[in-house]
Amino acid sequence: MQKECIHYWHNPSIAGMEISRARLQHFTFPKHVHLDYHIGLITEGSQRYTHKGQGYHVNNTVLSTLNPDEVHDEVHDEVHDEVHDEVHDEVHDGESYQNEGYTANVLSLPIHYINHIAQELHHSDCFFSHAILPDPAFCHAFLNLHSLLTQQEEQHHDNRLLKETATMAFTTELLLRHSQKVQSTHLHQFSLSNKQLIAVKSLFNKNLTHYFKLEDLANQLDLSQFQFLRQFKQATGMTPHAYLKRLRLEHAKKALLKGGTSTNIAHDMGFFDQSHFNKAFKEAYLITPSHFQRRLIGS
Repeated sequence: MQKECIHYWHNPSIAGMEISRARLQHFTFPKHVHLDYHIGLITEGSQRYTHKGQGYHVNNTVLSTLNPDEVHDEVHDEVHDEVHDEVHDEVHDGESYQNEGYTANVLSLPIHYINHIAQELHHSDCFFSHAILPDPAFCHAFLNLHSLLTQQEEQHHDNRLLKETATMAFTTELLLRHSQKVQSTHLHQFSLSNKQLIAVKSLFNKNLTHYFKLEDLANQLDLSQFQFLRQFKQATGMTPHAYLKRLRLEHAKKALLKGGTSTNIAHDMGFFDQSHFNKAFKEAYLITPSHFQRRLIGS
């Protein structure tokens, strides 16, 4: 295993959010507390810890969740060390379950962010109901989100809308499934009107190279970010970022058919560079832009 270390990232898409990855083998965490909500997953090795008097052994098949102001005594092997190290106001310690060491990926979300989503969901109380969640789908989704949030900006240029959307969508589903019961409300009774939907689509079409923020899009319709994201997805079946990305690619196809060069089109459609454009195009259409162009209009 590599030298023991913990890497930290701060992503400006969510104020106060902290992302980390720990690679640990012999290091033992002393008892400590955290002030935020923590979600963690071990990707290598395994870990054991004690939470509220109950012992746990976790690996890459379960998510670890910790609430603010909770007291824990933990013996972490892989993920919980860092997960619980960064965990919210929870007193705990940690050590490796086996000599092999472990790798832990952790996402720390500030209380104000969780409370905002909880209020939108009409939660009576907001806290995770279980310390570990044996949910493979959420484990996979968490790793995808963690990877997205830790990507260097030059590799994923100005994907703020994507990061905001992905973080909110993941957190919302997590709270819906694994936190206090949602009070009886009709979460699906509201949707964007046809006029509102046309306005958003028109905004996207007229500003393909603009780097939108979820807050700005929501404000245009006098909605909260949560309301806009949920209602837009309900109306279109796609997140705003996914819709905009596809829109850019559709316009790119038309530009290719008119004989435009991939380099110019990538720039004109708001892609960071030609490589980013080529990758997105092939993922969408199973063909590179140049091959598509040659097939349809010849070289």
